Amino acid sequence: MAAEAGRAPPPGGSCVPDVIEVAVRHAIRGSEIRVLLPGRARFGHVKAAVSRLLDPGDDLDFMESGVLMHKEAGVYAAYRERDRVGDVRRVLVCGAALARLGGAEVRLDEDDVSQDGEGGDGEGEERPAAARVQIDPDLLTYRPPPRPARKSAPTVVRSAREVLAEKAKKQLHVKAIQKDVLVVVREDFSSDNAEGEEVLLERGQRGRVQQVDDPQAGFALIAFVAHRQPQWVFQTNFHRLGIAEDVREGVYVAVRGDFLSDSDTGVLLKAGIRGRVTGVDDDGDATVAFDAHDREQWVSRRHFDLLRVVSGAEAEPLRRDEALGLQSELHDGFREPLFQRDLQALRARRAAGELAPPAFGRARQALFMTVQAAVLPRYGFEASGLGVVRMMGELGPFLGDPEVAGLSARISELLGLEMPAEKLERLAGDCGAVSRCREPDPLSLLPPAGGGLPAPEARPAP
Repeated sequence: MAAEAGRAPPPGGSCVPDVIEVAVRHAIRGSEIRVLLPGRARFGHVKAAVSRLLDPGDDLDFMESGVLMHKEAGVYAAYRERDRVGDVRRVLVCGAALARLGGAEVRLDEDDVSQDGEGGDGEGEERPAAARVQIDPDLLTYRPPPRPARKSAPTVVRSAREVLAEKAKKQLHVKAIQKDVLVVVREDFSSDNAEGEEVLLERGQRGRVQQVDDPQAGFALIAFVAHRQPQWVFQTNFHRLGIAEDVREGVYVAVRGDFLSDSDTGVLLKAGIRGRVTGVDDDGDATVAFDAHDREQWVSRRHFDLLRVVSGAEAEPLRRDEALGLQSELHDGFREPLFQRDLQALRARRAAGELAPPAFGRARQALFMTVQAAVLPRYGFEASGLGVVRMMGELGPFLGDPEVAGLSARISELLGLEMPAEKLERLAGDCGAVSRCREPDPLSLLPPAGGGLPAPEARPAP
């Protein structure tokens, strides 16, 4: 959207207002920061005001290299910091850090602008035309974008438990984002290209990882279908990417979480239902014949992250990456302050004798389910006690994996459960045996042709 770029009043014109309001708009995302400052302020003061909202390190970068612009005839033009704001009421900026500040407000008073810095007072001078940003014709020839400089993160004091949890989650995403992996954007965010070259990556956009530069630091160059040039993504944004399923004609899919189909008369696609992809159109959207619905349903590519590619079999084992993802999501849910507060309240009631052991156990399991119900269906398990049992059985084969075992131990700690590795393996084995049980064939309960007692139940499948 083009910025509204006004000019300062001519010398001897109208009086300068006491306070002016300038909207600092992100050129890509459209989010705005509200800046209030004295009427005689310069554009450098607008930059200084915005920098107050940024984290340490980002504020210095913005003051050093940030540019306030407007768009004129399709060309970005930069304002000079020493120029008066005048009657300009909206400016454009770029930068991933700024995109997250939408809705913020900051104010400068007279003391903040009392020292104008370079350029003198400027009254009575003709304001120079804004500098135009020239486009080098060579830039029209494709070349990979330069890797952006690493920025220092603010210092945050965290507990050892939080550090371990964050490290485990970070390792999970770093290991998942590898060269040639197909990824999907889980939530809107700006790419981490150099200042002014970033783009908005929207939920559902898909791309393939072309390059991973220094996996431990976490730089990935990803070619997104929706964008002409590949985009850099920092490790700090890896959690906003998911591993995209290869949804193509003929594959079977299962729904991870409830959502409405994209057909003209959309239907609710419940978590866990399965279907076969019957076609993919030129836009990348798919038609799926779900077992639970009589008619094929359209599923747009922005919803592909809610589908999981499965085999044609009714039941298939959990994969290692799914086991890690499942445990990571449960861990994040159980560590939420609201959940921990409710868990502590239950324990206090139990200690005070308000809850008998059976009632405490039921209440605690219901509290656990508030997190489990949001996670389990995304991995093919129903949101119920039976779904938890089946999940534990499916996790059993991975408990020898150090990463899965480590996440399981941290989950047990968050829940206040004493669960040594041996006990957890036994529990997983028992859950696996229970989940393999099948209801007896109804015909086997009928008396045989010659009369007598019903046939015995079939043994559980080995």
